[in-house]
Formats: sequence, structure tokens, C-alpha cells
Amino acid sequence: MPINERSVEEMAPDQVSLSAAAKLLKPGHWLRREQSAETGLIWGECQGSGANPYRVIGDVKDSGYKCNCPSRKFPCKHTLALFWMFARAPGDFSENTTPEWVAEWMGRRKKGGVKPGAPGGPAPTKDLAQAEEESHRAAEEPHDAEEHARKIIAARRRQEQARERLLAGIDDLENWIWDQQRLGLSHLLKDAPYICRKIAARMVDAGATALAGRIDELPAGLMRMPGELRTAFAVMEMGKWLLLARLFRAAPDDPAARTDIVRAMNRNELLERPDTLSASGLWEVVAERMLTQRDGLVRQSTWFLRLSAEAPRFALLVDHYPASAGKRAPAFTAGTQLEATFTYHPSPSPLRAILVQGTPITSGFRPWPEQGASPWENVAKAFNQCPWMECIPLCLPQGRIGLTDRGLARWSALDRATEIPLEEPPPLALLGMDLQQSVVLWNGCQAQLLAASTNLGKCHLP
Repeated sequence: MPINERSVEEMAPDQVSLSAAAKLLKPGHWLRREQSAETGLIWGECQGSGANPYRVIGDVKDSGYKCNCPSRKFPCKHTLALFWMFARAPGDFSENTTPEWVAEWMGRRKKGGVKPGAPGGPAPTKDLAQAEEESHRAAEEPHDAEEHARKIIAARRRQEQARERLLAGIDDLENWIWDQQRLGLSHLLKDAPYICRKIAARMVDAGATALAGRIDELPAGLMRMPGELRTAFAVMEMGKWLLLARLFRAAPDDPAARTDIVRAMNRNELLERPDTLSASGLWEVVAERMLTQRDGLVRQSTWFLRLSAEAPRFALLVDHYPASAGKRAPAFTAGTQLEATFTYHPSPSPLRAILVQGTPITSGFRPWPEQGASPWENVAKAFNQCPWMECIPLCLPQGRIGLTDRGLARWSALDRATEIPLEEPPPLALLGMDLQQSVVLWNGCQAQLLAASTNLGKCHLP
């Protein structure tokens, strides 16, 4: 399997190791980074807290590895960092003669001395998606009959173990949710970062990486809420997790549940599916949001609104990268319109997508489509289709934004029939101004303003 950033993430035994590896990506941590194009080996020396650096070896052909650090996690953070740096910039690894300690490890590997789960071998556990992919590959690889049968049996056993581990983790999550309800939520609101971190770590161990990330971000979501809304928001979020867990237990092969619990499909997996939903037309970049997660990764979210449609349709691009790598320049500029095709991840209410192709336009710009149904009808429809959604993008009709007596921002329709509380006040220039349309993200309690269209033009919020 070729080494790339995605494959390095999949190698990691847990999210904690991946976050620790991200802190070692700066060249200053490494005394040497070298490679041998002939053998496919890379190696390096990473300066730790001791006097002697840790020696790390990797095989880019089959992802084998070795590190002499005392970590009990395989691969360790040094190994992940070495592969990660090579995936990003192989040219930074100078070509050199293989040193003796690397050649010795390579010789032991050829003799079959490295066992699975030991340093120098593959990671001891895999998530459900990885185990199923391994089982599929084992069934297709040509071998003699006996060897073929043995590999298939072993792969299926690992697949079943991954499924059992995931279901056990989901059981623990359900029990944890009921415990929060039984004990009362005041203790959760008081110490949310510590309490959520523990159950999120349990989800990582179970292979529910996507759900773990969502749990880990609950404390930040609570902090953005006014005090009177925090309990309702916590109950709502835990209810969504419970619905998602119940769906997975009832239908473990449901692709939507797998995406939101285990991990999202990569680009190739998504494009190879025969039943994926695609949407083409003219789109506008509405907003980009950067969020530094508690695991040390930055989540880069870019929202698109389809203009060539009778009713609004949105697409969300999501990317992750280590916070230690520094801020990335935005891939798109808010307000840009482009002819594009998006392919959506499986979901009852498709939103997250990948960009298949896109070409910015320089003329023929279009306005945003009309809202059509009322905002609450669209909210009800989306939540009925996919009740565990984190947030719903909405295109609001004419209205204006004002402040309450307590200084809280609130969008209201011109006829005052509909009002929506906002997370934070907008720029002063928008307060009280007639807004022809607004695009917001609704999380069930509050909305986040992304952009607004006025008689003076569009305003895209940073």
C-alpha cells in the first residue's frame, strides 16, 4: 500500500498517538532523515528526552516499521511521524547508504523474524473498516489453496474481532449516557472536558474514531452556549449519539452509520460505490470555518451552496491536518462561483461530499436560490431523515438581525413570524439592516451566521 497521509492515519493505534506524532513533524526534532530508493526503506533519529536519540525505521513498500523507544503502542508516535513526513515531502529525506542498524533490521525481516503486533510488524488492532478491507483483499489475492484459506480465515477472524470490539464500545457509550442522566447533568456541565475525554478515549479504543471526535468536541459546544441552553444542548447531543448507536446495532452495515461512527470513506472508496449521489451545476463558496480540535488536528470545513437549482442544496468539504503544521491558506475564496460536481457521502440527508471537479467562472454570476419552504420545515425534514446530524445549513428569507435586552443576537423574519437565536452578534454593519437572504448553520439551539445578501451586496463572514 503506498504511503500517504491517509494511510498513516489508518496505521495509528489511536487518536492520541496520531496527535502526539503531529507534534514531531517539525524537522528540528530529527537529527537525520534518510532513505534508500533501492530498498524502499526510510530511517531517522528523533531526539527524545534522553541523551541518545530514538532510531526509527520504516518500509514504504509494506508499511513495516521499527523504533527502539519504550512505547507500548505500535506503531509509536516516532514511527507515525517518520511516515507522515515522508508522505508529505519525500524529497526532504536524503539518499544515503543504509546504516548497519537498518541493514540488520532488514535482514531479520527477510528471515521472517518479525511477528504481527511486535515492533517492526503491523499494528495489533484495526478498526472495522480496515479489517473488512483486509478480509476482502485476502479473498482476492492468488495463493496456493491452503495458504489462501488460512489467510481468509485469519482476516475474517480479525474482522469479527473488530466488530465485537466496536459493539462493546457502543454498549459502554449507552451505559455512560444513562449514567449521566441518572446522576444529573450538573456534574457533566461542571467538568465536561475531563468526563468527555474519558468516554471519547474508550470510543477510540473500540474503533469508533469518528464518534470519538464528536464526543470530544461537546465541551467546546457547551461553552458557546448561553448558560440556560447548556443542559438542553447536552441532552440533545447525547440523544443523537444514542440514536446513532442504536442504528449501528440494528444495521451494522449501514454506510451512513459507519461513516458517522467509524470513519468517512476515502475518495477512492466513495467513487467506487455504484449508489453514490452526485450533484452538478453552478455553486458558490459560502464560507470556510477552521476549528482546532482537542486531538491536535485542525478541521477545515468549506460550505458550498448550489445556485442552479429550484431549492437550496448544500455541500460540505471537510479536511483535517495537524495544528503543528501551521495555518493553511484557504483552498477556496468565499463568494467564488464555480461549475462543479460533488459526490456525497452516504447519508439519509446528504451533506458531506468530495469535489470531483470544479472550474471557477468569471462571468454570468447568479444570486442565491429562493428559500421555498419555511426554515423550520427544512429543519424538520432534515432531522426526520437524519436525526443525529450535528448541524443543518439553512438559507433564510428576508429578515434582519437585532439584539435582545441581554445583548444576544437574534435573526427575525420581517413579519416577526420566525425568530432564530444566533451564537454571536454579526458585524455592526449588518445590525438592523434588511437582509435579502442569510445562510446559517442551525445546531438545534442556536444558529451560526455564515453569509448574508443585502442591497449593497453579499457579506461572507470570516
